[in-house]
Amino acid sequence: MYHQDVSVESLVGENGDVLYERRFQALLAANLLAPLGITLVSPLLDTLSGPFGVSTARLGLLVSAYTAPPILLIPVAGILADRVGRKPILVSGLVLFGIGGVGISFTTDFRVAVALRLLQGIAFAGLTTIIVTSIGDVYVEAREATAQGLRFMSSGVYQAIFPPIAGALVAVAWQAPFLIYAMAFPVAGLVYLWFEEPLNRTTDAADDPDGGVRPVLSLVARPRVLSLVVGRGLPMLPWVGFLTYNSLIVARGVGGSPAEAGILVAVNSTGLAIGGSQAGRITARFDSRLWPLATANYTGASSPALRPRISAGGW
Repeated sequence: MYHQDVSVESLVGENGDVLYERRFQALLAANLLAPLGITLVSPLLDTLSGPFGVSTARLGLLVSAYTAPPILLIPVAGILADRVGRKPILVSGLVLFGIGGVGISFTTDFRVAVALRLLQGIAFAGLTTIIVTSIGDVYVEAREATAQGLRFMSSGVYQAIFPPIAGALVAVAWQAPFLIYAMAFPVAGLVYLWFEEPLNRTTDAADDPDGGVRPVLSLVARPRVLSLVVGRGLPMLPWVGFLTYNSLIVARGVGGSPAEAGILVAVNSTGLAIGGSQAGRITARFDSRLWPLATANYTGASSPALRPRISAGGW
């Protein structure tokens, strides 16, 4: 019988060997938590009304409290990463993320839970952006696109696996799903041991007397960068809306369970994982990233994995 070995390269392209590099593996491990910030909570929201004693309308604060801090703090995290290094920001972000998530399982005070979600949002600002930038520090061109695609694929895989688990665990105890965030602590240790600080990371912000604020503002003012910010942000609005009301619609609209709400998140995330896995192979076929980026945005595919990198300190 004819047999052919299936390798990573055959699945994602010739640059798939980046997956074997320890530093990249550390970044993929760090990328485990950030995608679960909303998707893990999404299947649970309807069941949390009782333990916290609040209306379902107020439960939306558990999502908005998480998404609000990064709006202001992501540029700050980039500036700090240029000054003190990528690793300290990543490790501290993971630890804070774990504290905020696990802490929710030990309180029934809704105000405390919202504060802990704010803490997770603050920590999130130091995760995904720094991971994306670190990959760009290490890899270039098609190799970078493959690495970014694998990172995005891992996000889809994580979001496909853990929301259904969280939906099932909430039937055992409402606190149980939040204990999944404890994974942040061993991952932080792994990043500390395996991740080597990029030697060529941007240092412009560290040399700027304004602390890097002026370069960030001037960067966002560029039409090319602004278009990417808008193009990246607009698709997130319906996605966050879906995650916020997913469990409410499933439970109260069609009589479903939290586990079924988690499966809905998993189905969408599976598509993200498949699209992200092919980012490097698709990018390598074009002289410019404009066409695959435009096509991906138009079709609703994996545009975040294909977009040009905006580093923490400059274009």
